[in-house]
Amino acid sequence: MKWYSIKKYRPPTGNFIFIRIELGSGQYDRNIVAMCEDLNEVGNASAWEVMANDALDIDLSLYRVTHFCIPDPVEIENL
Repeated sequence: MKWYSIKKYRPPTGNFIFIRIELGSGQYDRNIVAMCEDLNEVGNASAWEVMANDALDIDLSLYRVTHFCIPDPVEIENL
């Protein structure tokens, strides 16, 4: 898996992906599964829809998104 900076890359829309959020400048990192439909708001963590099964104990409006990743596919022949 490779993490991509939202400053350099646009995340895919309409799919749940892993995102890395932080509070302040590197104060607190957390990885969550979420999706965002509005590419103008990808840096705003509260614009992301968190996967239904993820219970968060934080206020997303205080966080910003720094990176996202898309898991690498597993080649069928290597299973």
